[in-house]
Amino acid sequence: MSVIYLMILQFTLFQTYADIKKVLSWLDPDGLSKESLEEKAYAINCSDITLERVWSHMDVFAVGHFLGWAMKALLIRHGILCWYISIAWELTE
Repeated sequence: MSVIYLMILQFTLFQTYADIKKVLSWLDPDGLSKESLEEKAYAINCSDITLERVWSHMDVFAVGHFLGWAMKALLIRHGILCWYISIAWELTE
């Protein structure tokens, strides 16, 4: 599967931006056919902390980071080592 992914990436290197945008809009007509993607405002008005606001900013990455850290803590069971691994992972991301 990774070889197919690599071949697709190499194929896209030789395409124009317009061609890639057409293919992506064909794959996801609602989300990727827009000129620019919608972004959430994360760093504004940090004094307003409500559960609704926190919940609206949750996405799959926040849940994934938390679950990854929890599973790592269950497997390793050493707090400092978990923090070192988490910081190293964030640096590689």
